[in-house]
Amino acid sequence: MYRVDEIIESLGLERSVYYNRRQEAVLLFGYALWAIVIPREKVMQEQKVVDKQNYDINTTQ
Repeated sequence: MYRVDEIIESLGLERSVYYNRRQEAVLLFGYALWAIVIPREKVMQEQKVVDKQNYDINTTQ
């Protein structure tokens, strides 16, 4: 795991710029997680339930 000073130095950023960009990255990650990934996973889980129900119906007939 990198230390903050190592990251700042390797990217050639000022400390204030690093922290501003880090905050932006956290916000974008949160958006991606809550607005894209979680809804997609929810749809996939719902589809699995429907597929299982259809399978159960077809195997009992």
